[in-house]
Amino acid sequence: MSLAKLLFCTLPLLSIAVTFAQTQEPEGQPSLGDVARETREQRRLQPQQESAHAMKVRELIADMSMNTPEDYQEKINELLGRRDFDGLENTAATARSTKARFPGGAWKLLFFYEALSQPSDGRQASSTEWSS
Repeated sequence: MSLAKLLFCTLPLLSIAVTFAQTQEPEGQPSLGDVARETREQRRLQPQQESAHAMKVRELIADMSMNTPEDYQEKINELLGRRDFDGLENTAATARSTKARFPGGAWKLLFFYEALSQPSDGRQASSTEWSS
C-alpha cells in the first residue's frame, strides 16, 4: 500500500517535470511560432510565380464572371471589334476545353459561335456589309 501511495504522489510530479522539460527551448534557437512568422514574411516578400494550374484556375474564375450569355457575347463582339483574333481563339479554346456552361446548362461555345454569326450592333446586315 505504501508503494501505491508513493507512486500516486510522485507520478503527477514526474509528469509535470516532463512537460516542463519539453516546453523549455534551447537558448539561441527560435520557437516554432517565430519560424512560422519568418517563413510567412519571406513568402510575402518574394514575387509569386504562378504555375500553369494556377493560371488555368485564374482564367476559369475570370471566365465565370460572365454569367449571362449577353455578357459573354458582348465580350466576343468586343474582341471581334478590336480584331483580336488571338483573343477569340483563346476564348473558343477555353470554352471547348473546359466545356463551360452558363447557369441553366447552355454551352458557352454555342453562344460564342452565335455571337460571331450575327452583326455586332444587332441589326440586319446587308450582303455588302457581310462581304466587306
